Amino acid sequence: MKFQFIRRKDFSHGLISKLEYYSKTSDKISVYCNLSLLDILLGYQWGVYTDSAHTIVLPFAYQIFGRKIWVFQPHFCQQLGLWLSEKDTLYTKKFISTFISNTIIRSYAFSECDMDFCEEIIENFRRRTNMYIPIQEPSTIWDSLKAQRRNKIKKWNNFLNFTTVSSPIAFRFLEKNMLFIGLTKSKKYELFKTMQNLSTSGYLQFYACKKGDELEEIVQICGLLSLQNRKILIVNASSPEGYRMQAASVGIWNCIELYAANFVMDFEGSDIPSVAEFFSGFSPVISKYPMIVQSNIELGKKFLQEWM
Repeated sequence: MKFQFIRRKDFSHGLISKLEYYSKTSDKISVYCNLSLLDILLGYQWGVYTDSAHTIVLPFAYQIFGRKIWVFQPHFCQQLGLWLSEKDTLYTKKFISTFISNTIIRSYAFSECDMDFCEEIIENFRRRTNMYIPIQEPSTIWDSLKAQRRNKIKKWNNFLNFTTVSSPIAFRFLEKNMLFIGLTKSKKYELFKTMQNLSTSGYLQFYACKKGDELEEIVQICGLLSLQNRKILIVNASSPEGYRMQAASVGIWNCIELYAANFVMDFEGSDIPSVAEFFSGFSPVISKYPMIVQSNIELGKKFLQEWM
């Protein structure tokens, strides 16, 4: 039983073909297991853990210090987990256990489909919350909304114009409204380039609520990531006036009207009570997925002391 790490730049044509095939045909993997998406988010700074026959594959983002691999969860990528899996349950459990014991994990989110494996073999993992609305007619969703949420949308929807906007316009709004507070100039630029690349590649679309017809009157921005049959809300920000006008509720509702009949509307969820409460107003389905945080952290601290 031999497992190995393979960096993205060293992927064989056979491995690439297999991963692309499973991305298109399997409903048992995370929608974030997508070659082109991970390349945009990470360049070549990611890889996979796999066996020699590639019957089981786990993607991850990493940094290398000396001979130690530090694993982290990339931005705009809620869940990863098993890309393809052996049917042998014991083999899969051994595979995951070996991956965890051979890496220093800052954070890593498995997919909902991996929950059964993780419950049995991972100690002290966190159950993170995801919220989504299954594919259905917007009128059905409207009837299921909490009364308070419906009233807010009714009140303010007539005062706001809903439209698409470019990534530079969205980024200026996000920066102005302090979404990136505390980030260095280089980190902000890196985040903007990632958003721009996602937008240019067709993965990310920005929408805005405006008080009038001018761009200066934008009060809310949402960003939807398109993956397979899902529209995933990865950006949701309001100006102070947007908060007063309940623009987040209005913007998200307009997105639901556009897409809910054909796409799962994925809110990604949150463990922050106020954020979770806001999304619960749309009466979403709640699911759980496992996340490892600070695995082998003492080993990591010892190594960093030696390395520095």
